[in-house]
Amino acid sequence: MARDVSTTRRDLRLITTDGLLYCVLVAAGESYFVAFAVAVGMGELLAGPLASVPLVIGGMLQLITPRMVRLLGSLKRWVVLCATIQALSFLPLGIGALRGAMPAWAIYLVVSVYWTVNFAQGPAWNTWVATLMPDRIRARYFANRTRITQLGTVLGLVGAGLALRAFNSDEHHEHAGLVFAAMFFTAG
Repeated sequence: MARDVSTTRRDLRLITTDGLLYCVLVAAGESYFVAFAVAVGMGELLAGPLASVPLVIGGMLQLITPRMVRLLGSLKRWVVLCATIQALSFLPLGIGALRGAMPAWAIYLVVSVYWTVNFAQGPAWNTWVATLMPDRIRARYFANRTRITQLGTVLGLVGAGLALRAFNSDEHHEHAGLVFAAMFFTAG
């Protein structure tokens, strides 16, 4: 059954908006997990593996995706569930930033949950979106969407980095937790 043009256009705008908001999540959130861990007192030797161990865990646990999609009966339901869990994973990080402390095990757990649902939703999202998009425009559309999302990522990384730099100096160090909290709540 052919989709009407106005529905397809609306879907394409929403898919682009989704991508741009995802870039905010990447730029203000996941890019700063290790920096946050160090800021709340985790030593460098313990914080370093935070950049890889949760990704390995997430990569292994994403193998449940096909079974979960079948169980939920919908790609859309699975993607929405994973995206919701992913967004909520920033809540304990933001609270930890406001408190200025968070146990290492809790940071590893939250970041592992984040990466698990991030990896688990990707293939389902790609499959779902492919059903919404006409083949004849797919390559051109995604090329344009990628330009927009990459620009969003760069601007977000620079903005978050400048905010952390401004409030992580000796004279403003006590405000660094507020900046991390704002970044994590924005990412969520």
